[in-house]
Amino acid sequence: MIAIFGPTTSGKTDVAEEVANRIGGELVSADAMQVYEGLPILTNQSPRPTRLVAIWPLAHDASIAEYQELAHDAIDKIVSQGRTPIVVGGTGLYLRAALAGLELPPAPPPGLRDRVDAAYERLGPVRAHALLAERDPQAAARVHANDRRRMVRALELVELGRSLAPAENRLWAGETRHPTAIFGLEVPPEELVRRIEARTASMLERGVEDEVRVATAGSISVTARAIHGLTDFAELPREEAVKAYNQRVRRYAAYQRKWMRRIPGLVTVDAHRPPAETAAEIVARLEDDTLLRAARREEAEIVFQVQREASLAALAHIYPPDRYAFPDDAVRARWKEALSDERGNVIVAARGNRIVGVAAAKEGCLDGLYVLPGEWGSGVAARLHDAALQALVAAGATNARLWVLEDNTRARRFYERRGWRLDGSERVVPFPPHPLDLGYTKDL
Repeated sequence: MIAIFGPTTSGKTDVAEEVANRIGGELVSADAMQVYEGLPILTNQSPRPTRLVAIWPLAHDASIAEYQELAHDAIDKIVSQGRTPIVVGGTGLYLRAALAGLELPPAPPPGLRDRVDAAYERLGPVRAHALLAERDPQAAARVHANDRRRMVRALELVELGRSLAPAENRLWAGETRHPTAIFGLEVPPEELVRRIEARTASMLERGVEDEVRVATAGSISVTARAIHGLTDFAELPREEAVKAYNQRVRRYAAYQRKWMRRIPGLVTVDAHRPPAETAAEIVARLEDDTLLRAARREEAEIVFQVQREASLAALAHIYPPDRYAFPDDAVRARWKEALSDERGNVIVAARGNRIVGVAAAKEGCLDGLYVLPGEWGSGVAARLHDAALQALVAAGATNARLWVLEDNTRARRFYERRGWRLDGSERVVPFPPHPLDLGYTKDL
């Protein structure tokens, strides 16, 4: 099974359709907004047949438990037909529900959600949150008072003798039901902003305002009411609606990018290019037999040689080795120290008995990433990069730092495409010819 996740406007659907065309797969949506019918423009539904798109009327109260049952049934049917399910979407909870067998809280009985929603309206956000804090402090700590949808769900669960907090914890526990390769689409934040604004303009041209007007003339559930842009285009003048909608979607995209970093086993792929190219990389990675694993102490000399070969290939034209000797002793000692330090993580990429790349992560730092020149462009560097960042997240880091030689333009492009930004810091490398290191940072 394949899963494709990413922020809004990252091109998930286009990439997933390209992958499906190449491998004979079938799409299953993991999008909490696209489950509703009647709003194909607002929710950006693809004309390609996709399971679990437009399955419920707007009056229907959706739940993760109900969606999970449908998703598991759809995926199992695709697998039984000898085809590959491609789960695609930007709703993290729906994605995880589709991939894993989870014990989820029950759907609310008829009428309960309306009663709780009415209570939220009557009490207001502050008093409703105080009530939740009194009855379920753990859930209250996780939900903002103004997040109406999650506040209503948390109060529902209190009435049912359950809690939102442990339910969310369980969503990331356990194995997937079928072997799954999970890919995340990476697009620079400024490009996402451009795409969001362009998509909004296209939605207006295609008649989103008329679509919303027809939809809001009927009954709309609490969960459907949370669809981005529904109230904006229904209640505000066009200029104000566009401004509010774009701001809302930008915030959601930032939230999705943070969520993506926390999906176990996710491999990021550059999506700032045509969808066909991104899909080609995903298919190539599916066929790759490279194994990522923890490095062993006795492999210090091997990983040293990987760094040496990679560094000379990248920089020999700037720092000729006949003029500037590579600092063998210092770098060799560094790897020996790294492999004996239990606070850090050294990860190698191995193909058979041969190590082709290495990455080190320690105390909030990506402390080194090197791949043999013959593997440049193969995706090995990106996989090591993602694995190192996941190790930092697992250790509790919320942002990461690294140093890159000012003259190593190839490495700088690699990191900048993955969301790293210069932080203004510099340092002089303590080896001749004493080049300049530039500091980079990235939110996790």
